[in-house]
Amino acid sequence: MTRPRSTESIIIVTIINVIFARSFNAVVCVSMQPASLTERNLGEQKPKTLAACHYDSDCVENAYCLSQETCQCKEGYFVDRNRTHAQCLASIGQICQVTDNCHIEGSPSYCVTGICTCPFQHHPNENGTRCIRSSILGDECTVDEECVTMNSKCYDVCRCRVDHVISGDQKRCLKVANTVGEPCDEDSQCQEYVSHSECREGSCACETNYHQRGPVCMKSVELSGSCTSHQQCVTRTHKDSNSSEVTSVDCVDGICTCANNYMTTEDSLDCVRYSENGASTINFATQLLFILSIFQILPALFRERFCFKT
Repeated sequence: MTRPRSTESIIIVTIINVIFARSFNAVVCVSMQPASLTERNLGEQKPKTLAACHYDSDCVENAYCLSQETCQCKEGYFVDRNRTHAQCLASIGQICQVTDNCHIEGSPSYCVTGICTCPFQHHPNENGTRCIRSSILGDECTVDEECVTMNSKCYDVCRCRVDHVISGDQKRCLKVANTVGEPCDEDSQCQEYVSHSECREGSCACETNYHQRGPVCMKSVELSGSCTSHQQCVTRTHKDSNSSEVTSVDCVDGICTCANNYMTTEDSLDCVRYSENGASTINFATQLLFILSIFQILPALFRERFCFKT
């Protein structure tokens, strides 16, 4: 005789049947449905392009979709097209994974530690699209870009540009000085345009026995010495000057002499104004004597004019 089921057993069996039925139906439905659009796209991905687009994902690697219309290479990348496809390749200095990622016109390039790099003894042009032969001072060249020394130019060989001179070690181009006082590293910078000058403590200065007159150096001639220009004449207190005008000393008849309104000091080494050499004291004494003499004359005049004879 079959024992009747309890209420609890009936509930448990019912729940199991429901769960099993749902699982079975789900399996059947999935198996009978056609492949979804997403699954079809995985099998047939839309080809990447450098033409029309709606999203960045429509474009090739290292490109983006501009205004949802056209793919353009990112900054630092350039278009490379062949018969079958187009791609955006990295310029010199940009990130790469393999050498084929680098785009260099007319010369080989390499992906070194993740960066597109020119070969040995070559350097990139200004926009990084070509590798150019590196030429130092004295090397043959065909274009200015090949000369790697700063301020150099191609004159069939690499040489320093105008207003520059080559350094003593033949490795640098140094800017020449136009006047006394301009900065310098070597004597040649000063002597190119300013005769009798030298580089002293980082600036151009006149050599010994020469002095500055305006922008140039002149030979120093002391008082009573022979001269051809007032700029040569110097005194103890008047030597270097930014001005080239006549001041306290002048060249008169070929001899360095004190200028107008100046007189020679007792040691004959300098020129000073008259008032600076005791002339003012003399003038004051003269005036004082004149005043005293007036006071001596006045009493006599007064008696003669107003007093009666006794």
